[in-house]
Amino acid sequence: MTDINRSFLSWAPPLSAARASAISATEAEAERVKAKAPIALAITEGIITQDAVSGILTAGERTLQIKADGSVVETKRTLFDPPNKRRRLEETQARQNAAISAERDRVQAEGVDIAGVGRLDLSTASLTLFNGLVQLATLAIAAGQPFEQTITLADGDSATIDDPQTMVTAGIQIAQHMAAIYAHERELRAAVTAAKTAEAAAAIDVRAGWPSGQARDPATGRFVASNG
Repeated sequence: MTDINRSFLSWAPPLSAARASAISATEAEAERVKAKAPIALAITEGIITQDAVSGILTAGERTLQIKADGSVVETKRTLFDPPNKRRRLEETQARQNAAISAERDRVQAEGVDIAGVGRLDLSTASLTLFNGLVQLATLAIAAGQPFEQTITLADGDSATIDDPQTMVTAGIQIAQHMAAIYAHERELRAAVTAAKTAEAAAAIDVRAGWPSGQARDPATGRFVASNG
């Protein structure tokens, strides 16, 4: 950082009248100390620094100690955030979080493929229905009773499930897929929240990494074609 201006009162956060007076009197006080005072004097003054690489200006203040021999030593330096830095970061985080919500809804709306069944819709109503069907299938397995249910697929076609274990497996796959969606959403939101600058928040790709709804073979983990 390079100091480019020692008087920035019109740009930086406002200083008290007493501090402003001290800043304006720095040179005179230094001369007085050199000439007469056998004691050290601490003075706080405003500064503006410029980053040598980015050229960004940053306001701040520093404390100078004027020693009895007239030498001046900087004992403390504090740099303030540019006035709009926090606002830009918060606005960027809000946009990114809104985009994350939209991507989550998009991925969920695409549904999930269940091998041997087809692509299932993951709307709230469908999830409630599937949850009930899984419970019925579980009861049928426990009682050794037959099970048969016809469900509507995401594309409007229908599929009949006559094996209760298939229904239970479908329920597990749906739950795992939904859990993966929301786990990724949490990861993205945490990354956006942790960003320290607007540029860092904007650089997070909120469209990447979402789980695929394509069916996988439970044994191999590989994608398989849906029968739907």
